[in-house]
Amino acid sequence: MFKLDVNNLYIEITRRCNQACLHCMRGPGQNIDLSSENIDQLFNNEKFKIENIDTLFIMGGEPFLAKESFVYLLQKVIKQDIKINCLICHTNGLIYDQDIIDLLNILKPKTDVQLYTFHDQFHQNISPLNLAQFQKSPYYYYEDIKRSLKDKKKTILRTGNALKNFGMNEATHEYLQKFYMYNSSYVKVDYEHDDIFSTENLWINAYGQVASINYRYVDGSWSQIDHFCHFKIKQMVNHLKLQAITKNYIQYVVDSVNNLDQLDEEKLQQEYGLLFVQELKNALINEEIEEFRFNIDDIYLKSMQEKLKVRSLYDTHSC
Repeated sequence: MFKLDVNNLYIEITRRCNQACLHCMRGPGQNIDLSSENIDQLFNNEKFKIENIDTLFIMGGEPFLAKESFVYLLQKVIKQDIKINCLICHTNGLIYDQDIIDLLNILKPKTDVQLYTFHDQFHQNISPLNLAQFQKSPYYYYEDIKRSLKDKKKTILRTGNALKNFGMNEATHEYLQKFYMYNSSYVKVDYEHDDIFSTENLWINAYGQVASINYRYVDGSWSQIDHFCHFKIKQMVNHLKLQAITKNYIQYVVDSVNNLDQLDEEKLQQEYGLLFVQELKNALINEEIEEFRFNIDDIYLKSMQEKLKVRSLYDTHSC
């Protein structure tokens, strides 16, 4: 059994929502909750065991709508004593559930729990009773914010409902270019020991599908996120192994090339794309091979993106 450490674990507990905000980047709600079977596959898997999570994001939809799944997930991580440095959840505050709060309270001594409600011109007002109940928890944060459609920054990402209601803007276009560039079908996986994987970011959608996310912020519509969800939870370790092997092989190729005479440009271009070969040639010419080796993940990602092989890493290596 492999032990798995995850930097950021995003879990869509539900895609249901009790609002239909005009600015929502996800889009219309979907009638799906993460099942207990998928939660079991994530935390009771015969092939791997999650031991450490730096930040656990419990995502919606509106997470408090999916009480059964939310409670089951929290009970699971508590029972297994998984080390979680930080747990973050956003709620619109329209539902207060003491059972969920009680479980978050159990986690609180060891985990930095952060429960947020952002109130703006798009969200329905939270009731005074619910607000008073939530505010009894020291980890609850209620923030009044004003969103602007004219803000040049990514205040409102124009995807999902926001794209339909307000149209595309330059900030969203620039963000999505980075989102698709870095969230390719390749995850940074480092061997610490023979039986331990350490990976940056994993996204589990409400259907129990997994995406390996390289871009730190995961914003966008449901369909844009699902574009990267290529495999089921039970297949996760096999895919992480495959990606580690792929990365290690690329590293072996780079280490084997000492000068331009040894460079088989045609073969490397077929496998890793033109950009990869160009960057490797420049590194050899300028004697910057160590810098190339350090940046090999980003170079590979960009090269494969240009070569339109984002999906093929999984499609051609089924589990």
